[in-house]
Formats: sequence, C-alpha cells, structure tokens
Amino acid sequence: MRIKSIHTHSDAPGSRAAEYSAVIVALLIAGGSAGCFLYRNYFETGAGLASLVIFVVFQWGLPRWLLLRWPVWLRFAASLIALVSVFLGRFFALYTRWPGFDKSQHLLYGFIFTLLGFSLFLHWIPSDRSGRPTRLAPVLLAASGFSILICVVWELFEYISDRLTGSNMQSWQDGDLAGLTDTMIDLAFDLAGILLAILLLTVWKRIRGEQAVLFFQPVRRSSRGRRGTDD
Repeated sequence: MRIKSIHTHSDAPGSRAAEYSAVIVALLIAGGSAGCFLYRNYFETGAGLASLVIFVVFQWGLPRWLLLRWPVWLRFAASLIALVSVFLGRFFALYTRWPGFDKSQHLLYGFIFTLLGFSLFLHWIPSDRSGRPTRLAPVLLAASGFSILICVVWELFEYISDRLTGSNMQSWQDGDLAGLTDTMIDLAFDLAGILLAILLLTVWKRIRGEQAVLFFQPVRRSSRGRRGTDD
C-alpha cells in the first residue's frame, strides 16, 4: 500500500520560507563570526564558525547524505535555535547578561534534539508493510538516547574548550564545585527537555494516532533526488 501523506514535506506550504530562513540565519552567523574576528575575539569566532558548520550540515548536508527531506517545521526550529542560541546568545552576550539564558537553552536542546532523533529514527528503523514503525516505544527510546548523547558530548566539548583556551563555559574559574554544579544542572535541564518531548510525543500519539507519527516522518528520496515511495 502506498502512503502518499509521508511525501508531502518538500511540497508543503512554508518549505520555501524554511529554506530562505535557513540561508538568512547562516549568513547572520557568518557575519557575526566575522565581526568577532575583527574585534579579535577569537574564541567566539571559533564557536560561531563551529556552530555554522553544524547548522549547514543539518540543513543541507544530512538531507543529501541520508536521502531525505526534513519536515518543514524541523527546519524552522533549527533556524530559530541557531538564531537565538548562537547569533543572539553568543554575539550579543545573552549568556552573560541573563544567567537563566543558558539553562533555558539546555532545556530547549534536550527537547528539540529528541524531536530530531524521533524524526531520524522514523527514517532508519525498519517499518511494517504499511510504511509506519511497528511500535512507538523503540523510536522514543532511540530518540531520547540520541538526544542525551548529544548533550553529554556538548559538555565534553565545553570541558575541552575550557582546558585548551582558558574559557569559563563550565564555571570552573569559580571553583571546582561550581564547575561540577554547573555541569550537573545543565544535564538536568537537558533531561527535563527530553522528558518533556517524550510526554508531548506520547500524548500527541494518543490524540492524533498515526497522523501524529506522519507529522514527524521525513520524506524519503531516491538516489537520483526524486521522492521515494513505500509499497
């Protein structure tokens, strides 16, 4: 049986706006990184460029390599996070001006990375003959593991950056206990975001049934760039 509803994201209203917004955010991050370089703020320059690479890989690299098209809402969400977290947070120093900003971002990271993982594993986990995953629980478990892995890797990145550059991303300059406390609170907010995403997905699935799953499913493409079909 062919499931046409899972092949609608690239043609959905807003797909072109999602593309334009991604380009604009990428240019803003590139411009902010260049500005930091001109002011000899090399740490923020490096952080901005690294974020730009990750953003570009997500928006254009992964879809090409994995032969899929992200749902429109996911592209908008990634652009919004990059705009707020990188462009505003780093280049306008919201992390230092508002102490709660960092924790709000960790909550958001845990939430959105779980949704991203859910979309990815819907694409990867074998489906039944109807083209849908046979069970929701394995996809949720994989998505939450994917999200917490990214969050832990980020904390390792902060630790390495602090040791190599002398930055204070983990508040170690305030004392060893302060650094440990900062890391644990960050991970706690990451976990809270993950649990919030799982709750949302579970409730939405109960209310909308299979339509809730189809909302998150990427569009499959053939190796020639055409949209794939499921029999």
